[in-house]
Amino acid sequence: MLALMAAAVPLGTPHQALTRLFTPVAVPPGTYVVYTSSEAIETLTARLRELDPSPSPGAWEPSRPEAHGAFGQEGLYDGARLARLFNGKRITVVRGSFVKDGQRLAYTLVSPYPDATLSRIVEGTMVIEFRVPPLE
Repeated sequence: MLALMAAAVPLGTPHQALTRLFTPVAVPPGTYVVYTSSEAIETLTARLRELDPSPSPGAWEPSRPEAHGAFGQEGLYDGARLARLFNGKRITVVRGSFVKDGQRLAYTLVSPYPDATLSRIVEGTMVIEFRVPPLE
């Protein structure tokens, strides 16, 4: 199913190291997938927005937080190192979600993004896909 979604909405290439770094550890495999793409954040946002027939207020709108506000607190990454890498530079972040085939999918798009060693900033877009678990 994961490959099916990626094929239906081209988000880039799955990146295991970034998935481990920027998503929670204690979740079932496949709950989060991080993709990287050389495409502009606006292009990827438009693809995802097309699948959202009734976006929530503020969904799919870009914001410009600093690094600590862009990546959340759940991952294994070193927050201080990430902050030094971006050195106060603002990052474009877009968030939104929709239901597809009965599954809620939530997305966070980040541009530019850090490499997996937190040693350089990569131009392009990182997409964090979260498959929201169904309520039991």
